[in-house]
Amino acid sequence: MIKGIAEAQNGLVTKQDLKETELRLETRFEHIDGELKLNRWILGVLLAGFISLVLKAFFYSNALKQIRLQSIGHSTLVGAMAVC
Repeated sequence: MIKGIAEAQNGLVTKQDLKETELRLETRFEHIDGELKLNRWILGVLLAGFISLVLKAFFYSNALKQIRLQSIGHSTLVGAMAVC
């Protein structure tokens, strides 16, 4: 009977076992947390770059349209003055 109880207690988890497991898990979670922070920064930089390209394309095309309109207006004005 005592031998059976002793053998059963060998399979039980002690506080020391729990502390060791907790330390290993904390180390893993810290590593994963660091990777997630890095991924968030990379995603933020990529998103900022994408948004800047979209805004540049929008504003640059509008600026070109205005320059073309101004140059067309200017050239017709110069052409009209040359005819006079």
